[in-house]
Amino acid sequence: MSRLLNSVYKAASVEALESYYDSWASDYEREMFDSGLRLPWISAALFSRVAPDPNIAVIDAACGTGLQGEALALAGYRNLTGVDLSTSMLNIAAGKDIYRSLHHIAIERMDFDDQSFDACICNGCFTPGHAPSSSMRELTRVVRVDGVIVFSIRVDGNLGRSYLEEMESLLNEGRWMIIFQTRSFFSMPLTEPYMQHQVFAVKKIK
Repeated sequence: MSRLLNSVYKAASVEALESYYDSWASDYEREMFDSGLRLPWISAALFSRVAPDPNIAVIDAACGTGLQGEALALAGYRNLTGVDLSTSMLNIAAGKDIYRSLHHIAIERMDFDDQSFDACICNGCFTPGHAPSSSMRELTRVVRVDGVIVFSIRVDGNLGRSYLEEMESLLNEGRWMIIFQTRSFFSMPLTEPYMQHQVFAVKKIK
């Protein structure tokens, strides 16, 4: 595991996480490609299946340098809004000219109105040291009723337990229904052969 990848998983605060990602931004994509990263393309494939209209308003939550946004843009999506807590990551994303707007905010406390977006994609954020499981409720808040949310959870070593429990709560409350979920898969197989994720697609009910 790279030094910075290890650091972000152990971040003790939002401020520490922001600092680590700011430091990592210039090397982030090279290291991700070297790792055999699969999440952005698997997530984009599922997203295009459950939200096929390329004109919908999409929020790319924790967009980073825009890898996920690039995958969506290549599939024809143009109405993309990105949010991230790292200014340095957002600066790289801005240079790709694929987002209508970019916002320097953490996903657990966004300043968008209720039901501002038709859909949400959130990739690589529900993992140790990152967004709290309560962020799922914030993503739900900003998506319209009947909109979809596609997100990944790291699941190796029971690391996704709090997120899976929050999912279960949202399902039991009637807020969500699951449209599709992948099996667990190795998400960075070349450098982190133990790391596994699942990608989920849910529909907002209320």
